[in-house]
Amino acid sequence: MGFNINEHQTNIVPFQSGSGIPNHLSPIGSVYVDNLTGIEYINKDGINTWAFLYDSSMSIGGGGSSSGGTVTGATIFTGGLTASTISAGTITATNYQNLPLDIRVTGGTYNNGTATFINNSGETFTVIGFTTPFTGGTVSGSTNFTNGLTANTISATTYYGDGGNLTNIISTKNGGIVSFSGLSMTSPSGTTFNVSPATGWIVDDVTNPLNPSSIFVNYSGQTGITGTYIGSASDTYILLSSGGTIVQQTTFPTPQERKQNLYLGNLGLPLYLLGLIL
Repeated sequence: MGFNINEHQTNIVPFQSGSGIPNHLSPIGSVYVDNLTGIEYINKDGINTWAFLYDSSMSIGGGGSSSGGTVTGATIFTGGLTASTISAGTITATNYQNLPLDIRVTGGTYNNGTATFINNSGETFTVIGFTTPFTGGTVSGSTNFTNGLTANTISATTYYGDGGNLTNIISTKNGGIVSFSGLSMTSPSGTTFNVSPATGWIVDDVTNPLNPSSIFVNYSGQTGITGTYIGSASDTYILLSSGGTIVQQTTFPTPQERKQNLYLGNLGLPLYLLGLIL
């Protein structure tokens, strides 16, 4: 607010001076000089609306600087505006320069426990720490463990495949044959036989009942195997050992033998050989 206001009447408009920013009543076009800052104001409405006339600290050619003040009316900087700090309710310009960029994330990737994000300025930053072990939960979709799966307990309704890649899994059952198409004689009157490919589980709880062993056997099959007891016994019982070898015996396998081997079947003699034995 201006005070100690002096007025000098000219042939054109009143010329006034005082101390402080004007807000007093004055005829329209009145010129007022603030003796404290040297800034000139002009009355815009014949009441109490004042606007800068020009800053006396600026040279005629433009440029210069202002040490402070308040602009109450609409102001246009035709030569541009440079300031360390600009504070206003509304700023309108055709071009904005050197304003800070509003940074936001535009995308990202994840690899081996590290998330990498990219922002709209082209810069990237990473977030690590996604290595906490999976402690429990339910996986509802199809999951492929490309590097293998190790667990104290594996429970599933269905296991796919022949089981050859399942290791260290102890079955609560007695094991048995998974796939096998049978035994056959090489020829009706011969003394050799064939065994088709076979797979199966041997669960041995005889050797160490407190820590039974589970072995998956994958046998490729064999032809022309000599029958050890053909011609001397009415039946030959064929078993497949945990080492993938064929075992022949003349007695039906005991429960212990069936737990330590896969029982494949037996070979009966032709009637003419059976008559010779009898």
